Amino acid sequence: MPKSYLSLKQLTELLDIHGNTIKGYLNRHPEFLKFDKVHNRYWIHVSAVETLKTIRKLYGEGYKREAVDEYLRGSGVPVAITLENKEGTDLTSINDELQELKNMFRVQHENMMQMQMQYNQKLFHQIEEEKKELKEVFHQEIGDLKQLVNRHESDRVSELRLSLEETAASAEVIKEELVAERKKSLWQKLFGKSQQTKFGT
Repeated sequence: MPKSYLSLKQLTELLDIHGNTIKGYLNRHPEFLKFDKVHNRYWIHVSAVETLKTIRKLYGEGYKREAVDEYLRGSGVPVAITLENKEGTDLTSINDELQELKNMFRVQHENMMQMQMQYNQKLFHQIEEEKKELKEVFHQEIGDLKQLVNRHESDRVSELRLSLEETAASAEVIKEELVAERKKSLWQKLFGKSQQTKFGT
């Protein structure tokens, strides 16, 4: 095996963890530990040393298997996938694939954000145009309404003027009738009195 791999015995001496305990960790959390199993012998990659220490610490604190997985996943421990081949079990890291997926999602997210910004700008301009059109319509309506009010007021003024003229004419007629009646009454009084004087003597 390459120098980057340790035998189970070497790892046991390095970590002071029993070999069966390490095997248990490898079997329970293979997605977080890079190792090979060739001819029933375990070869563990040096990158798994710190992860094994973390796993031992978590179990020592009373964590259950699912909680340990969740902790490792949340702390960013590299994930690996196990593939079967003729020589045995080979654990291949998928960090590159995950990073590529992350990059794809990031690019897609950036494209979506750019599209959203363009759409927002287009929508903003459209709203501004509609506001401008509504303002023009509003001003036109106000102008028409003012004209209608002015026309209505003008008609009312004309009606009032005509009514005043008719009232004035009626008043003049009544005045003339009163003057004529007064003259008639005066003449009657004068001539009636004169005749009474004449016939009385």
